[in-house]
Amino acid sequence: MADVELPECEGTSFSIEEITQHNKDGDAWVIHSGKVYDVSSFLERHPGGKDILLNNSGRDITTIMSDDQTHRHSKIAYGWLHKYYIGKLLEKECKSDEDNLDNVCVDGWREDMVDWDKPMLAQVGKLGPNYIKWVHSPVDRPLRLFSSSFVEIFSRTPWFLVPVIWIPVVIYSAIMAVKHLNVEFNDNHDSRSFSVGYSFVSLFVIGCLLWSLVEYCLHRFLFHLLPPADSPFWITFHFFLHGQHHKVSLIITLVVPVHIQSHNYTW
Repeated sequence: MADVELPECEGTSFSIEEITQHNKDGDAWVIHSGKVYDVSSFLERHPGGKDILLNNSGRDITTIMSDDQTHRHSKIAYGWLHKYYIGKLLEKECKSDEDNLDNVCVDGWREDMVDWDKPMLAQVGKLGPNYIKWVHSPVDRPLRLFSSSFVEIFSRTPWFLVPVIWIPVVIYSAIMAVKHLNVEFNDNHDSRSFSVGYSFVSLFVIGCLLWSLVEYCLHRFLFHLLPPADSPFWITFHFFLHGQHHKVSLIITLVVPVHIQSHNYTW
């Protein structure tokens, strides 16, 4: 594991009384290991929901974050927390590195290997054997894929675009399926209505279950294939297809655009 940079002890100091005043939505501070963090902008993106952060804002969360009964956080969580560091607790002295090994703040791994101000897609292929460890060390920061601002627009898919595109496709497919089943059962007029309805519902449920299985297999056995360390092309392809979700997992709109992937499902 690479050496990590801990938050500096020097800087602004805050009293307990001052910190406890920042305990509401839009203004939330927390204490961890004698250090103070402003997590106001992180509330809506907290994987466990913002309520648990609000309930503990203005307080020391050192014990809570390491409590197995509540939820023990991984080093990834401490890496995200590191971004919001604003100072230290006035009443406590900064602990030594040895005292903080269990709660070390790791803001990704070797982020100096890339320039986050430049498009990432042109850089990841140069990481070589360091790519796998780098991509599986998430960070909480903006990611740009392309140099062109116009092309960059198409690298993100708003949540509402998925139902807007796919609900009409599902409805159209359902109508066509019912018409096809009507033709199949046309010879038996007495049971046609029951047979079409029963068959459609059965096929629809089977299709949902089958697609869930196919999607899981694609994700588990295709997307998680490791690219060759000596192939910039396959490293870049892996990052574009799936690796970016591991690196910046909090950017929920960063997905392969619907209009690009739609042809895969039309069959």
